[in-house]
Amino acid sequence: VPYAIVSIGLHTVNSWLVFLLARKFFKSTIAAYVAGLFFLTYSPSHQAITWVATTMGTAGSTFFILISLLFFVNFVKRTYNIWYAVFSITALAVSLGFKESSIFLFLFLPLMGFILASKEWKKLKFFLLLLSLIFISYMGFRYVILKISPVPESVASEVFSPSIFQYLYRAATLPIKFLAQSFIPAASILHLS
Repeated sequence: VPYAIVSIGLHTVNSWLVFLLARKFFKSTIAAYVAGLFFLTYSPSHQAITWVATTMGTAGSTFFILISLLFFVNFVKRTYNIWYAVFSITALAVSLGFKESSIFLFLFLPLMGFILASKEWKKLKFFLLLLSLIFISYMGFRYVILKISPVPESVASEVFSPSIFQYLYRAATLPIKFLAQSFIPAASILHLS
């Protein structure tokens, strides 16, 4: 029961953070409520909340991704206060410790900064330098870990070096799986198979 309470509580907090982020972009409380409610109730993501083994990794990473985005938006929209940039990058670094899914922020934050700051993009220099240093450090750390970690002999080769056909199959079936899970409850799919 404590796992369920923590999981649901963290998901609720993340939904509130989505609401805050959406309110900054849409400038409409109603649109922000819809975004937060959609995040809270969207059924395909239920495994991240109901499956205890993934809750801390997924919900924790999501929490720090949203915190990073909120601090970054405040950095760009509030006269480039350097502390917002530092807190944004710190939240990104912490998020990487939970799950690697936050790696997209290394590309997304500069892109969002160029869009939001359009004419004042030069004020992003410090942020981009700090972000680059964190990215290089993280990738260097991952490379070292990959090189010093032994790979067991029993691991199938397609896990570490899938063929082009496996990539094509995954690329073709992923949208179908996503759409199926979006509109058809998972229990129905399992029952049919």
